[in-house]
Amino acid sequence: MQENRDFQELRAAFIRIVSKYQALEKLPQDYGIGEVLYPAEIHAIEMIGKNPGMNVTELASGLGVTKGAVSQIIKKLNNKGLVAKYRDPRNEKAVLVGLTGRGRLAFDGHEAFHAQYDAEIMRLVSELPRHKVLFLREVFIKMEAAVDHYLKILA
Repeated sequence: MQENRDFQELRAAFIRIVSKYQALEKLPQDYGIGEVLYPAEIHAIEMIGKNPGMNVTELASGLGVTKGAVSQIIKKLNNKGLVAKYRDPRNEKAVLVGLTGRGRLAFDGHEAFHAQYDAEIMRLVSELPRHKVLFLREVFIKMEAAVDHYLKILA
């Protein structure tokens, strides 16, 4: 009985966190370039900035979205002068993406935003014993696998 109650409380807390994060993810922001960027755009910039020379497939996989969705985001970012597309010198068929100077400014602004935004959560995590952090990571990995499973069933 207590296990069921514990699960229900954890589930409710998780749903609240996800709902609040989803609301946060819809808010566009200026990351120092004089133009607001939507979360999908800045997350693509972040992924490209941390992994220069990615192709569309790798970017889609890293972001957890379809190649079609990534193509749309790249097109928008290219039109805004934040990313550039170029051919892979090792494979002429492959198209790679990289940040422009302006894209690098947005990347740096986003990194500064997260340094401030994440500081409180990082402090809380740093106060936990290592075994509890590893336990939480394991729970999150298993929860992600369960969600992936349900997505496959419902798709």
